[in-house]
Amino acid sequence: MNMPLREGQYELSSNQLDELERNKDSVMGALKSASIIAEVMTPNILINIYGNFFRPDLNQNSTRLPVKYDERMPINQQMVSNETSVFVNRDSLVIKYQDNYVSCLPYSVKKYPVEWMGAANGELTGAFFNRIQRIGCPFIMTMCIHIPDQTSAASKAQNNMLRATQMKDTEVGKYV
Repeated sequence: MNMPLREGQYELSSNQLDELERNKDSVMGALKSASIIAEVMTPNILINIYGNFFRPDLNQNSTRLPVKYDERMPINQQMVSNETSVFVNRDSLVIKYQDNYVSCLPYSVKKYPVEWMGAANGELTGAFFNRIQRIGCPFIMTMCIHIPDQTSAASKAQNNMLRATQMKDTEVGKYV
């Protein structure tokens, strides 16, 4: 989850932290009611899970040492190495770490079918039994929750309403 910070604000206030905590609890409750596993990760687990994405190692026989969490450094600096490069293409991302290149192909919500038969849910991300339709690479499904600034959203809506009211009596307003 992310929450916007005002310009010059470097830390969340106690009200913002409380709001994030309430939102986290409601999202976790909704996921659990849908039988989706929801768990809060410690920084150590988060760094090691996402570190595998941003520091890909294509050697199957090598064992990777876990990264230890350092409270003095930001988490994002601990997940991504200085040796990691990301190349953004029109339809994909290529992550380069040392001599390893990994291509990431995103499937957005727009590419999912509008209607889907429940019995075929196992094939939504590739066929399980049919080798031709099987996705031959690992994939991950993620969800991002954006919490907008309510004060800013309310003022934008009020400004739009005021502009619409002003425009309704003009010549252009008849056609817009």
